[in-house]
Amino acid sequence: MPDPRRRERLASVIEQIVSQVLARELRDPGLEGITSITKVDVAADLSVTKLHVSIMGDELKRQSTMRALERASGFVRRRLAEELTIRQTPEVIWVLDRSIERGDRVLALLSTLTIPPEPPPDADEPPGRVRAQAIGSDETDDERPVARRRVIRVVRPGGVAPAPRPRRKP
Repeated sequence: MPDPRRRERLASVIEQIVSQVLARELRDPGLEGITSITKVDVAADLSVTKLHVSIMGDELKRQSTMRALERASGFVRRRLAEELTIRQTPEVIWVLDRSIERGDRVLALLSTLTIPPEPPPDADEPPGRVRAQAIGSDETDDERPVARRRVIRVVRPGGVAPAPRPRRKP
């Protein structure tokens, strides 16, 4: 079984070659949408490579472009054989990647959210000032922590405090 780093390098080279072929050499009227390669997976035995493709456009353009890519698999494999210096050229399998579409949908949902305004800072505290608060310690009547055991929690403006870190034992 080849080294995983070798597979990663081979995947990177395959991505570059196929991107150039798609951009410059492949002429098919079925390639309608904007096509980009998002990921390349190479099998452990280097016999198969899965090319994950993102296609911008409506569903008809995606289907048309995927059919055109399937028709061009032999041409792409021949170009890989010419460029790569490996014994067996991997078989090309096209996979439609919808991650960009899902990302756009998530961004659209996030843009519809309404974020409530921050609460006003305490009146006795100047804005932007960090205050320390003793938590879980033995306190005396004058509210100063005793030196034996002291946990200090820093409270940032807005009242958000980071979680306390565990103490190391001496």
